[in-house]
Amino acid sequence: LAQNERLTATATRNNLLNINAAAAKDCPPLFLPMRLLSKLTSVQEASIGFAHSRLSKDSGCIIAMGMGLGKTLVTLSLCFSHLVDHPENDILIVAPKTIIPHWRAERQKWSELCDLTFNSFIALEGSSAAFEEAILRFNQQVEGVTAKVGHVFVVNPEMLKTFCRKCPAFAPSLILVDEGHRVASNHS
Repeated sequence: LAQNERLTATATRNNLLNINAAAAKDCPPLFLPMRLLSKLTSVQEASIGFAHSRLSKDSGCIIAMGMGLGKTLVTLSLCFSHLVDHPENDILIVAPKTIIPHWRAERQKWSELCDLTFNSFIALEGSSAAFEEAILRFNQQVEGVTAKVGHVFVVNPEMLKTFCRKCPAFAPSLILVDEGHRVASNHS
């Protein structure tokens, strides 16, 4: 089967829906859990569509929505769709240490409510046993010891250098920055 046919078959089995199916032919597939679609506001859905379109053209974008309008959900949805298309790719989210618990909570919330799940989602503020275990699993997958799955790592700027040193083969296909103005002002 062609890649899109495999994705469509997988999407049907996993209760996913390509929200770009009725769009113009040049719109790339955008797969999201059906249970999530009923929860998205029109602004969130438009933001996901816009950002996905930009990313599919290897172009970046800024998601600049007011506080509480769902930027984290939009970003998690983009990550989810990206990993449906590229299940072995990795994603890096750089976020201030104080925001990382929010990422963990939002991932848990939307996973339970809407099947927005990830094979490997690691959100850490600092060095810990969980951090070391996640790095070990990632490196084993890169070395072929275990099967490779796509990872989403949420790392604070203070840990970024350490993380990259411990995972030299880490080459994310997406890099997302949360609260970029805070990251830039504190870590020039």
